[in-house]
Amino acid sequence: MESRLIFNTPDGPMCYVDYDTVQQGKCIFEQLRQTAMYQGNNRSYQFSLFEKVKNRLVKKEWFYLPTFHVPCLSIFLDSANLEQAMV
Repeated sequence: MESRLIFNTPDGPMCYVDYDTVQQGKCIFEQLRQTAMYQGNNRSYQFSLFEKVKNRLVKKEWFYLPTFHVPCLSIFLDSANLEQAMV
């Protein structure tokens, strides 16, 4: 695992997906960012990208969504299925 994408809700972290490379995590993160209809300062829902540095995770990028956004969540969950298929 070299990168991790975390989906946060108003109640806290909901789930995460680990990726074998930093590039995989960045690619999914960019797909999410481009799919999001509105990115704002309302901190209701958030996607955060972490990268492994030495033996810990460091938060690199993030964006907020004002509401639950089904298309973004579908991309996120599909990426988890893709990771499982590659193992």
